[in-house]
Amino acid sequence: MKGVPPEIVENILQYIQLPILKNIYDNSPNDHLKFLIATRLYRKIHYGLYHSFGPFYYSCEDYCISIEELYILADGNISASVQSLTIADDEPYYNEFLSFSKANPTFISTIAKVKYLGTGRKFMEYAAQFPVANFVELDLKNAEQIRVANLPSNVHKLSLTFSSPINSVLMGWPASLKTLKIDWQNSTASLKLPSGLEEFECRGWDNEGIIEFPQGLKRLKLKGANISVDEWQLPTLLEELELSNCGIRDIETPAFLLPSTLKKLSLTNNPITSLANVLFPKDLQFLNVLYCELTTLEGVSFPLLLQELRVDHNSIPTFENVDLGSLKLLDNSGYSSQNPNYMKHLSKTTFPDTLETLILGDLPIKDWPQAVLPNTLKQLTLYCTDDPKTLTFPPALEILELQFPYKSDYKYSDLNLPLSLQKLELIFGNSSEFDWNLPNLKCMTLINFEGAITIPKTVMMLSIITNNKKVFDALEIPFGAEKVTLSFQAKLPNSVIDLEILNFDSGTQYVLPQKLASARLFSGQFEGPVKRGLLLLPETLQYIDGYVDPTLAEEVNLKRCMK
Repeated sequence: MKGVPPEIVENILQYIQLPILKNIYDNSPNDHLKFLIATRLYRKIHYGLYHSFGPFYYSCEDYCISIEELYILADGNISASVQSLTIADDEPYYNEFLSFSKANPTFISTIAKVKYLGTGRKFMEYAAQFPVANFVELDLKNAEQIRVANLPSNVHKLSLTFSSPINSVLMGWPASLKTLKIDWQNSTASLKLPSGLEEFECRGWDNEGIIEFPQGLKRLKLKGANISVDEWQLPTLLEELELSNCGIRDIETPAFLLPSTLKKLSLTNNPITSLANVLFPKDLQFLNVLYCELTTLEGVSFPLLLQELRVDHNSIPTFENVDLGSLKLLDNSGYSSQNPNYMKHLSKTTFPDTLETLILGDLPIKDWPQAVLPNTLKQLTLYCTDDPKTLTFPPALEILELQFPYKSDYKYSDLNLPLSLQKLELIFGNSSEFDWNLPNLKCMTLINFEGAITIPKTVMMLSIITNNKKVFDALEIPFGAEKVTLSFQAKLPNSVIDLEILNFDSGTQYVLPQKLASARLFSGQFEGPVKRGLLLLPETLQYIDGYVDPTLAEEVNLKRCMK
């Protein structure tokens, strides 16, 4: 890349997957390009196994570093400045990291931001030996041993999960704390929140007393809490409020006063039967009342600025005579054969011309061809019992999720799909080898279909789920596909970086793509777990999970994080 300005090279490096970038770095001479790669590669690093938090818990910006590389960085033999470090204290990495910290006592303290993911005991053990003033984010499980007074003075985001009830008073939080998340069960502890707190989330609080919320609080989420809306006052500057599974029945009472600043309101999993007399704040933009007991939206006065309304898994049979205002998103999915009050017709519904997303999920609407959908619609989710030939779609539609009846003989080739589609998901129905004529399609999902399939060459994210193994024997996945999920093994292009296979046969030789970074393999209908066997692993592989033999997981996961 001689002659290319450094700022352009740096911009290009942002789009290269980190495992691939590491291979380039290892095979580059000691020149300015290698320096730029190191700057990008080691800017944000993650030490420890991904497994406890899932393969994609860490940011895609974070490079999973080995203990050997940490020593090289600390010795100054890699020209790079680490801006953030995430530590996951899984065994055996925790002891390795303790040894590293003892050998390099000042290195960690030079990093601007350190995140710690692990247990309260191990963190307290670490904090007793080394400076933690730059630990700005903590996510601690089994937090019973944590003492609030001993938390880092500069921590701004704190998540505590308690595995047993506590009855103490939690107070004296660091003044720097902006976000506090607490997860506990049947606790009667008292909380005194810091005055500077901006976000508070609590799950499983069973104290009947009143929490005094800081007046500057902007986001409040309570889940499974024993609360009474008549006994507490919400902060006047609150912008987001979520009260989930809190046993709230009546929000039409005058005591339920919502702050005028509120923009997002979520009241999921509460036995709420009516919204007709609720005085919503005029600036409210998002309303979520899924899994409640609503039977109608008639008479509800929605705010003029409301953009998203989610009422799925209620018993609302119609949108007729409902003023949907200027909504951009409407979700009323969630069909149950045991609920006779599900929505069956749409032809008499007047949708706003601002609507961009309509989600009706698995509701068996009987008059889809007669429904008038706005041309502004970009995303549509529907269950259709009508002949595909009778369906018309908005001309600018970008995302379509369509389910046909089980074992129906409807043909995909009969769909008149708009050229604008970027994401397509089809469930059931019949496929064949035909030209989809979808030049902009990037994401494609086909589930439990019959027949052969042709994949458009533009697809980058692909999911093919079917029990018909013959489909995969003949499947041609285009080069350029990066994220692939399959029921069975198929020939893969080397562009694939993320792979999931649900029925993996370890008894046959299988070559994984050369650029693969993450794999999730399950034995499914074959004898498990998935073994090393004839599996050919690429050097780029950073993570493997699923139902795999422990020695295979160790070969991949341990090798990447320590040597």
